[in-house]
Amino acid sequence: MVRTDKWQLTTILTLFTLLLAGIVPVSAAVPPPHAGVPQLNPEYGVDVEVWWAAHPFNPESANHQPAIVSPEPRLNVVDYGNSIQRAIDALPPQGGTVVLPPGEYTGGFTISARNNVHIIADGGAVIKGHCRVAVDPIAHDYGAFDTMLHAGNPKAWQALNNPTRNFYFKQLTFDGEGTQVSALALQRVRDVVFDRCVFQNFRDPRAGHPGLVNGHMGLHNIWFRHCHFVGSCRWVTYLDGTHGSGMIACRVEKNFSAGFLFLTNDDFTEDYNGGGDIQPDEMRCAKYIAIYRCAFAGGIGSLTNYQGAHLLVKGCTTDTPVKTVVGYDSRFSWAWPEIVYPFLHSKIIDNQLKVTDSVIALRHTRTNRQPQHRPGVIGRYTVARNTITASSGVKELVRATAEDGPVVEPNFVSGNTVNGSVDRAAALPDPFADTSAPAAPTALKATPTSYSTIALAWTAPKDNVGVVGYRIYRDGQAVGYSDNPTYAEGVLVTGKQYTYTVLAYDAAGNHSKMSEPVTLTLEIAPGQNLVRDPSFEWRESKFLRGWNSLDAPKYLDDTVAHTGRSSLTVQGPVNRYCGQSLALLPDTEYTVSVWVKLQNVTGGVGIRFTQITPKAQLLAATSLINGNSDWTKIEATFCTTKEFQVGRLDIMYELQDGDRFWADDLFIGVAPPSDKP
Repeated sequence: MVRTDKWQLTTILTLFTLLLAGIVPVSAAVPPPHAGVPQLNPEYGVDVEVWWAAHPFNPESANHQPAIVSPEPRLNVVDYGNSIQRAIDALPPQGGTVVLPPGEYTGGFTISARNNVHIIADGGAVIKGHCRVAVDPIAHDYGAFDTMLHAGNPKAWQALNNPTRNFYFKQLTFDGEGTQVSALALQRVRDVVFDRCVFQNFRDPRAGHPGLVNGHMGLHNIWFRHCHFVGSCRWVTYLDGTHGSGMIACRVEKNFSAGFLFLTNDDFTEDYNGGGDIQPDEMRCAKYIAIYRCAFAGGIGSLTNYQGAHLLVKGCTTDTPVKTVVGYDSRFSWAWPEIVYPFLHSKIIDNQLKVTDSVIALRHTRTNRQPQHRPGVIGRYTVARNTITASSGVKELVRATAEDGPVVEPNFVSGNTVNGSVDRAAALPDPFADTSAPAAPTALKATPTSYSTIALAWTAPKDNVGVVGYRIYRDGQAVGYSDNPTYAEGVLVTGKQYTYTVLAYDAAGNHSKMSEPVTLTLEIAPGQNLVRDPSFEWRESKFLRGWNSLDAPKYLDDTVAHTGRSSLTVQGPVNRYCGQSLALLPDTEYTVSVWVKLQNVTGGVGIRFTQITPKAQLLAATSLINGNSDWTKIEATFCTTKEFQVGRLDIMYELQDGDRFWADDLFIGVAPPSDKP
């Protein structure tokens, strides 16, 4: 016999009563509301439709749950003199909610170095003044933040690795009063939702590419839902390098040059975690963006310009013609020559559009790249089931300008109705119908390409529909993905053993088994130079691009060199440095040196090496030399710490007006180099 006490019996009877009343569902078909903005990350490599189908903000998803519960305490701005900033500052450290009754609020606001702040209204709340949401005051100035990162500033790296999160703005009107260019800046934050907000009375500067909301420092999970953009500005929003973000059921009026702008922010492609390589979430190429059921008044150049991968434009409409739907541009990395940015797997489906030129404009930009730079790969798009009309007709659905590389296959254009004529091209694969996994990749090979980089290659496996990509694992941890049966990785630690495996996946997300592993160790030969491009032979025109450099007047001089054909030269006045990141062995002694030539240097020139991760620490710094001299060698020795992972080599210079120096033949190695040229 099972004993049931009075409390248990009362609870059972209460639940039974609620079930009969229909208050408690028999099965919880609807997920519970989110406690704050949920922290959502895309599964890198899956089909963009598969990602969107499972997204809780997608009204068509079985997981649909748009409700967001704001945190306590709730502070009424009236109690703080109608100052939004004072109310924000009065919130406890764990965050809370500022409630705005109807009315006008001037002065804007700044949310900096804190999490979990919601600003909500029931309507009629108008905010005048520029606003900001930032990880830390250190990020308020874009250039200064970038400078401090490259200098190994520990506070800057702490901010980069710990973005603040959970910001919610509901039923607010941001008013630019006809003078402001933008409403709000987002700076290294994540998990942000704008719900039913209006952006109005902003001005178009007619230069640059600002938007009403600007963000360009490593953004994740930024959403606009049922927002109304009245304008005007160059772009509606400018979100540089954001991941897992989008616009849902928004309305864009005509007062813009173009729609939503998503670029690749090479400045903030960084080795955030100090792992020695760039992982998918560290690559600031826009990825997994949904523009869903948005309405555009038209009269603009494009609905979106995109430098990224996995874009979905679905269910959108235009009132009047636009030139093109998506302007799709490729680019390459200045700072990371081993990176190939992917601009693949976009889907433009189920839209009703008025277009005068093309649905997609694919552009490879022609450049004079350095030899180590590789252009991003572009293609593998789908344009399907769109209804397209325009009085002047459509020149072509997809217009490609492939100056710098091919448009890679497969690409699908099918079932589009253009001015009443249906395009019945090849049938499209259904990403949800395929349940068969690909075979495992075979013949995996790993080849060292330098002291700290490797190239992987394997034989592509078979699949009943087709493999769309591969995931690469190092020592059992996913480190990246590739759309082709090759992959390059750096910066790896010399002398450490690595084991790689690869799996394949198809558009439906079916994964193969792992390939057979391959193991290798990158070795340092005695006297081997670990500096990339030590004598400045890589170039873009006459400007230094191969190093992670700052905004100083640096360029390559083809008339003066210690060895080779060129050297780095810098003219004053300037007080800066340039450098590159390096992965070295821990607890190991190294020699670092550089050859310099000085002309009327009153300040000084020197070199330093700084440990960046796991903790910023200066390991070596030479005294600054000055005056006039022919080629002179500056050198130092240092020992890495036992915890060392990644460091940075810098050439430092303090130059007055009229000062000039040349630098050539840098060296870092475990044995001193020969003094001979």
